[in-house]
This record gives sequence, structure tokens and C-alpha cells, in this order.
Amino acid sequence: MEIRMRFFTEYPNEAHIFFEAILQPQEKLRDRIKQILEPFEKINEKIYRSAISGITLRDGITEEDAIEYFRQMQCMFNGYFSSFSYRYMTLDKQIREHEINLSKLLDFMLYGLAKGGTQK
Repeated sequence: MEIRMRFFTEYPNEAHIFFEAILQPQEKLRDRIKQILEPFEKINEKIYRSAISGITLRDGITEEDAIEYFRQMQCMFNGYFSSFSYRYMTLDKQIREHEINLSKLLDFMLYGLAKGGTQK
């Protein structure tokens, strides 16, 4: 995540192109953008696999289940950021918010929300 943010900070024009292509692709370019992003998606999958390699999955959850969960959450998360409420933010603010919230989401996905133990 730090590398992504550093890249986006150092190359703001490329960051804008990247986020517009992901969050608000033009309909006529959607299929082509998907093709172009295939290598990026493979990198994401490597990151997902690396993230789950250091944790013990619950019984009945396979690595492929976890990878598919990551993919679905990424799709929903990006859909959320292309929603109506975020369209009124500047792209710079959208990028910052996306990256901050993505880090939080990944933490929640891997480690949950609740602290272990019983509540009183």
C-alpha cells in the first residue's frame, strides 16, 4: 500500500488515469480496460496470496475461497468509490480516500472487527 501511495504521489497524472479507468471507465472502453488491467490483477492476486500465506484460515476455508473473497471485496469496494457520493470529490481526494480506506478494509478482512474474548 505504501508503494502504491508513493507512486500515486510521484505520478499524479498517471494516478488520475488509473483511477478514472478503474472507478469510472467509459462504457465503450470497459472491455479494453479490463484487458489492459489483467497484469495488474495478477499482481493483486500475488499480493492476496502473500497476505493469506501468513495467517491460518478457518476450517473449511480454502486459499481459493479467500482469493475469491478478496476479488469480490475489491470489486465492491471500487463500486463504492465510483458511487454517486464520491463523484463530487476531486479525483485527488478520491484517490486519497480510496487508498486510506482500502488499507482499513484489508485489515478488517484479514483480522476482523471484534476483539477476541467475551463481552460483559
